[in-house]
Amino acid sequence: MASSDPTLLQTAARTEPSRRPLGADSLSTGASDRSDVAAATKRDILFVSFNMPPVVGGSATVYDQICRRNSTRIVALSSYIDYYTGTEKEGHAEYDANCGFPIHRIPLIRPLILKGGAASPLRRIFSLLQDVRISVQVLSAVSRLCRDYDVKTVCIGELIYGGWIGLYAKHVLRKNLVIYTHGEEISQDGRGFFSRRRGLFLNAADLVIAVSLFCKNQIISRLNVPAEKIKVVANGVDTERFSPGPKDVSLLEKHGLVGKKIILSAGRTVERKGFDKLIEALPAVIAEIPDAHCLILGDGPLRPTLKAMAEELGIADHVSFPGFVSEDMVPANFRLADVFAMPNRTMPDGDTEGFGLVFLEANACGKPVVSGFGGGATEAVIHGRSGLTVDGRNPAAIADAIVRILGDDVLRHRLTEGALQVAADATWQKRAEEFVRTVDEMASAPEAIAAAPAPLPRIAPEKGAETLPPSLLVTIDFEESFDWNKINRDAFSIGSIDSIRWSHEEFEKHGVFPVYVATYNMLRDKKAARFLNGVIENGTGEVGVHLHTWETPPYIEELSEQNSHQCNLPAHIERLKLESVCSAYRDVLGREPTIHRAGRFGIDLERLAMIQEFGIKIDLSLSPLFDFRREGGRDYRMAAAWPFWSGEDDGILCLPVSSLRFLRGTDWMTGLYYDMKPYLPLRGGIERVTRRFSSPVRLTPEGNSVERMQMMTDRLLKTGESIIVATLHSSSLYEGGNQYSWNPGSSKAICSRVVEFANWFKREHGGQMALPTDIHQRLKADRA
Repeated sequence: MASSDPTLLQTAARTEPSRRPLGADSLSTGASDRSDVAAATKRDILFVSFNMPPVVGGSATVYDQICRRNSTRIVALSSYIDYYTGTEKEGHAEYDANCGFPIHRIPLIRPLILKGGAASPLRRIFSLLQDVRISVQVLSAVSRLCRDYDVKTVCIGELIYGGWIGLYAKHVLRKNLVIYTHGEEISQDGRGFFSRRRGLFLNAADLVIAVSLFCKNQIISRLNVPAEKIKVVANGVDTERFSPGPKDVSLLEKHGLVGKKIILSAGRTVERKGFDKLIEALPAVIAEIPDAHCLILGDGPLRPTLKAMAEELGIADHVSFPGFVSEDMVPANFRLADVFAMPNRTMPDGDTEGFGLVFLEANACGKPVVSGFGGGATEAVIHGRSGLTVDGRNPAAIADAIVRILGDDVLRHRLTEGALQVAADATWQKRAEEFVRTVDEMASAPEAIAAAPAPLPRIAPEKGAETLPPSLLVTIDFEESFDWNKINRDAFSIGSIDSIRWSHEEFEKHGVFPVYVATYNMLRDKKAARFLNGVIENGTGEVGVHLHTWETPPYIEELSEQNSHQCNLPAHIERLKLESVCSAYRDVLGREPTIHRAGRFGIDLERLAMIQEFGIKIDLSLSPLFDFRREGGRDYRMAAAWPFWSGEDDGILCLPVSSLRFLRGTDWMTGLYYDMKPYLPLRGGIERVTRRFSSPVRLTPEGNSVERMQMMTDRLLKTGESIIVATLHSSSLYEGGNQYSWNPGSSKAICSRVVEFANWFKREHGGQMALPTDIHQRLKADRA
């Protein structure tokens, strides 16, 4: 633990009220007498957090609502000393008496913050002893509450300073372990002892609750936690407190805002909230709407700086800083707004909004919002429905969104109606029920969750697939030329379509008919569009859509490697982008797309169901054997290698890219391993060992020789896979398009490898070239 300040601990000891002793420690309870606890109704969930009210903040609100609305299921353990100040939390006794659920408190759950600069060795030793005392108090309290309430599950509300408690509950008390996460403790790199062990704590948990998909994806990619262990329970809103109503005239008069168009913002004045960019945007807003006034509620380190900015920009008369507002007055202040704006952004150190509860609270008051797209805010705000999402770093974009809402009555009315509906769908009652339902599913079979399959499970061979003659499908990602190592929305080029056409004609001469999956920018390029139309009209291939999330409008998500994986986007944003690329396809080709490949192979079962809504019948996304978690993606090591049906009524045929694991060293060693594999003892154990000394390889002419592609195909056909899917990029078919075609002649060499491999496939295996639609029709007929 971090060292504690002994002088602060002495202060805490002096302010500690009288408590009934718990061994050598102190445990307080809202019950009038300890005997009441013994007779109390049993609770199966113990919620442990030092961030319970009267602490003010997002996580405190979450835990209060979760516990309050599950009062017959949850008992809570918290602290009554503020770890930062060392003083008693004001109002904790009143809260405990009125919260409606049993809550017990000990002095501290985490150490006090060491203050006063460098500490002497003696002081550090004393602090360490105090930390040990706190740890003993915590573990004793957890043990006693688990026993007295017959607790089955322990939920830890603070990952970094509470994860160690979870290990004790899991391994010593043998309780189910749930850890609740919010995002900022994941996205920022910590250097402390416990920060470096976040992955250990989370992997020990039976269930991890994430408040947003953003938070979940961060846990997967940064801390290597299995996706199936993490469930999203989004933050909710108290629609009893936050509700529509008239503007309070007395408050308007108090703030001097009678007759003004009010832009409201609220929160701790720290950089990631975007108050600075909001103020920078105000001159442009005022130029269009002279009676606009910005009211910024809250306090924090940047408040003086923000005031100085307003003075410097000459808009001090249009900005007010009331400072801290009591909890009971927040809803009334929110009702003053004509629009709520908090253009949050992600900081260079990863500090960001895990969700953005304040947006839901504004929505519940009937206020449309303007948000940034940092962190999980894109999940709290439904762009175009409950508000507008903009780049929180861009004052011009912020100003434009505010002016649009304030100046367009029709838009403001539509967003107001949408805001109320979004809030109604996200009440705390619904979220609290979702929390206990998720915990119950885990508690009923924790080992099943721990052993759950990957997002796309291994599925038995599709009926009919094994009866097909060997079939080769060549897929081409018809995309821009760009730096694969850096996600950039503008740094791309569309290369030589003439060279691609030349390769296509070579393919046609040898009976190779590819499927081109085209990105938004390629569909919008006139020359590329003419080529694709020619492919369809001449019957020499098929065309589908390929969603590059970062270059497909609308641009309302953070530009990051994580968001480049299609399945990481919030569902409403992915739908908007799918509509953009499908609309471009319809405009250019005059038909509906039926074939899809996800950007960065980012697919899961939920996304398969989504693309079905757009009329997609065939998906080419899945890349078996690959683990993309380090890049922000998903783990497909155990995903299906055979064709399979998915979606509603099994309406989508999934054709995975053919892949094989290769041992380090020569291909001869890999061949020998697969030859000996059927005769090896303990095959499962050997496979796990060899996995550590091997890498997956896709069937592609990019970086592979024809001989290696032939070897891969031979092995795959021996396993019974009759549908072989090869893949490459269109940028490999012209010089300088990507890393595989830098050198003169390399693009033509790739084309030649495709032709040579296809001819070998037909000659040696009696195989046939196939298109996705052909395979779909054949397998569908066999199923019928």
